[in-house]
Amino acid sequence: MILRMRHIKTNLKRRRRGEKELSFIEFREKITKEMQAKLEKEAKSADCLRNAYYCLKKGKLISFIKYFSVSIACNPGYLVDKVKHNLLKIK
Repeated sequence: MILRMRHIKTNLKRRRRGEKELSFIEFREKITKEMQAKLEKEAKSADCLRNAYYCLKKGKLISFIKYFSVSIACNPGYLVDKVKHNLLKIK
C-alpha cells in the first residue's frame, strides 16, 4: 500500500511539472533496491500496528505485544507520527 501511495504521489508531481506519468511497473523498476526495502519495512510497520490495535480491541494481549513490538522495531517513527496526528491532533 505504501509503495502504491508513493507511486501516486510521484505521478502527481510529474503531472504538475508537465512530464509523462510512469506506470506502476516503470515506477517499481525505477526505484532502488534500498528504497524498495525501506518502503517494505514501513509497510510492515503499518500492518503490524494495525494488527496490534485489533488484537488489543479483542483482548488478545500476547498477540498485541508481539505485533506492537514488531511495529516499533521496523519503524519507531511511524508510531510517533500516529500518536501525534491522531491522538494529540497536532498538525
